[in-house]
Amino acid sequence: MRRALRRGPLQLITALAIFAVGGAAFTAVNAVPQTSAGEGAATISGFTVTNIAYGLDPTNPPNVNTVTFTATADNGDGVNTSLLTFVEFVNASGDWYQCTRTGGVPPAHDITCDTTPANPNTNVQLTAVAANNFTAVIAEQ
Repeated sequence: MRRALRRGPLQLITALAIFAVGGAAFTAVNAVPQTSAGEGAATISGFTVTNIAYGLDPTNPPNVNTVTFTATADNGDGVNTSLLTFVEFVNASGDWYQCTRTGGVPPAHDITCDTTPANPNTNVQLTAVAANNFTAVIAEQ
């Protein structure tokens, strides 16, 4: 009887060790990338638009081919030069012309809008008679 008790615990420990090693071989490996989470708040400021100039088509003066203006960041950002700019000239028409930054020294940005049908965002020619509004949407990227 004594002999059976001596072997019993040793055999039990050996069997548990085998199951532990064997079980570890079948566990899944999870690779989780490093991530971040947080919360913050900042004031959203706008742009002040000045120096609006309309470039009329010399062969058909009622057509407006370009509109240029200066957009100055109200927050004084003197670094960011990447802007996404759209302008609508006919109130509630839904014809938004995509514009590009052509220069300036931040926080002031010189913006040019192609208002011909070649504009990538619309195929409507801006005309002087239709223009009744100037709505600019500008976002720093």
